[in-house]
Amino acid sequence: MIRTVVDLLDKTSRMRLGRSWDDPALEQVLPQVKAGRLEPGLELINQARGDNELRALRVEQLAIAGASHTETLGRLAGDNADGLLWLGAARIEQAWAIRGAFRAPYVGEERFARFWEVLASAAGPLEQAAEALPDDPVPWDRLQWHGIGMQSGREELDRIWKELTARDPHLYLGHYSRVQALCAKWYGSDEELLAFVRGVTASARAGDPVTATGRMRVPWTPCTCSVPRSTSAGTSPARSACWRVRAGACRQSCRGRRRLSCRDAATSGRAGTWGFPRRARSST
Repeated sequence: MIRTVVDLLDKTSRMRLGRSWDDPALEQVLPQVKAGRLEPGLELINQARGDNELRALRVEQLAIAGASHTETLGRLAGDNADGLLWLGAARIEQAWAIRGAFRAPYVGEERFARFWEVLASAAGPLEQAAEALPDDPVPWDRLQWHGIGMQSGREELDRIWKELTARDPHLYLGHYSRVQALCAKWYGSDEELLAFVRGVTASARAGDPVTATGRMRVPWTPCTCSVPRSTSAGTSPARSACWRVRAGACRQSCRGRRRLSCRDAATSGRAGTWGFPRRARSST
């Protein structure tokens, strides 16, 4: 019933629910790419050269649509910079699809190994695209996601961020990626993240999309509160995740029944193992 109402609103009101972009050409090509017809997608990326916001949007959406066609995309890309950019971005999406949305204990070692294998293969095409198009910030935006998943570390992510902003200091999707890197779950803290957001919004030009960084959904740090969890089968008294960014919000939500605050979880190292196990580092 709900789906029917949403579809009716979509057709009669001309609104696009759940979509924050308006690109008729992209909207027309996405179904073709999902079906395996990739050439129109490559042409769209090529046409967007020089328009960083449009190019970043198209690469992101076409990467999602083409994530199941990376082998074909690899043959199509060849040494074409736009094709390499798309290939690297699509491999990132493919890797995250393999990893899934489950908590780390339910993913399994084999799936994590496959995740990192596919994700690692995204670096080469993206670096080639960045070298071929030295003024293009979009490969660096995608490299941020690659670095987060590969647990490349804060120093490397800072380097990527400097390369990105040297090419476009206002790229919206680049700032979105940076927000993820700066959250407590990954390589920053609540304080650093909020300072970054305030600085971006204060210095942004009027109407600049990056002012939306203040409303971005940040990956929350879990805590281990003993709070009943509502499920489709009823309410379970088992321990559950409280899902709050700040300890103060956690305390308010759990009404004093918490065992470990979100901030404590982050500093104790539990946050690091919530979504991913630590990757084994080579001694060479």
